Amino acid sequence: MSDESAPPEVPAHAPTAQDVADLPEILMADQAAWLLRLTIGQLEAAAKRGEIPAGKVGRSRRYSKTALINLVRGDQG
Repeated sequence: MSDESAPPEVPAHAPTAQDVADLPEILMADQAAWLLRLTIGQLEAAAKRGEIPAGKVGRSRRYSKTALINLVRGDQG
């Protein structure tokens, strides 16, 4: 029996275009860190400093895939 609420595993390789397309719009920390090639600690520290956009759900942060891609591209959108 699979747990449908469990987040998908992040691959061990660098993200491909298909990997990015397959990610949900709202990312958990491990998914966002993998996408940006950061450690979870680096990601969370940058989010705390306001350098990476994130929303809080309870005590954990969630990240918008679109916002992260725009950040990397340099879009201010």
